[in-house]
Amino acid sequence: MAHTYITKLGGSAYNLDWAVGGTGTNGQADVMLIQSLFNILYFDHEGNPGEGRSQRYFPPGDTAALVVDGRYGPLTQRYIDHFQDTLRAADAWSMRPDHRMDPFFGSSYSPIQHEPYALTLLSRYCHFGDLDTGVYSYRDLPNNPETPIGLRNALHQRKKVPAQYAYHPPKKKPVFNP
Repeated sequence: MAHTYITKLGGSAYNLDWAVGGTGTNGQADVMLIQSLFNILYFDHEGNPGEGRSQRYFPPGDTAALVVDGRYGPLTQRYIDHFQDTLRAADAWSMRPDHRMDPFFGSSYSPIQHEPYALTLLSRYCHFGDLDTGVYSYRDLPNNPETPIGLRNALHQRKKVPAQYAYHPPKKKPVFNP
């Protein structure tokens, strides 16, 4: 389930518990968060990633804003693929498009591929886009009445470790010696 991630420095960012995309778990709140973040970047901020960047990000083709319903489908996947392809084409970040959005944990970089998580960049662009445009859609997401109640409730949960990266060892059965 989507949640507010607590950083090591005491900050926070919205994060997933499980991956969203072609090979992801696609939990309802996780999908709603991805759909909301794409709407914030592409429509609320009109593609402005903030931080003084001149590059604008545009939605794929002639698509309208995503319906934030938590249902993973071809349009949500199209947005994921388009965002990763745009990042790769911009040469700003080296990234292999893996057709999914993974939760970030600890560092903003994948420990395996040594590349930034796409979700880290999407969240960053939404946060700094808020500051540049003065439209605080990202900051106000958990309290916005237009945000679906399931996502609002999920974002009020605070976690340090996404479920995808938490190791839960199997329960040990007691051993009885006769």
